[in-house]
Amino acid sequence: MPVVACTIMGVTVIGRFWEPLTKMEKDAVLAHEQAHQQLHHGRQRWWWLLTGRWNGVTRRCHQQEHDADKIATFAGHGRGLLKLLGRAHNTPASDFHPSHRERMGNIMYWMTYGDDSVPENTC
Repeated sequence: MPVVACTIMGVTVIGRFWEPLTKMEKDAVLAHEQAHQQLHHGRQRWWWLLTGRWNGVTRRCHQQEHDADKIATFAGHGRGLLKLLGRAHNTPASDFHPSHRERMGNIMYWMTYGDDSVPENTC
């Protein structure tokens, strides 16, 4: 299990990698997961599964991660997210998550320019 996961019921499940995180990283992770809950991302993914709407799921899941990162960053948790993602900055993209490098680039962009746009060639 990853550090944490958000379930369809809006419960954040803590994994075994939680303990070594700093308070700043934990706060950032929780802000990111709360954003997933606010945006109903878990329910959306279940709906896609139940209705067979998996065409383009990688793009949509990556967008969900960017949206949660953006909300957490604008809530003041950008540095914590960068610190956490920087631990494994070479983590490649998967079907459900963009690469850490891509996410870090977005977070640094939002922190630098203070707007909620997404840099070119991100999603």
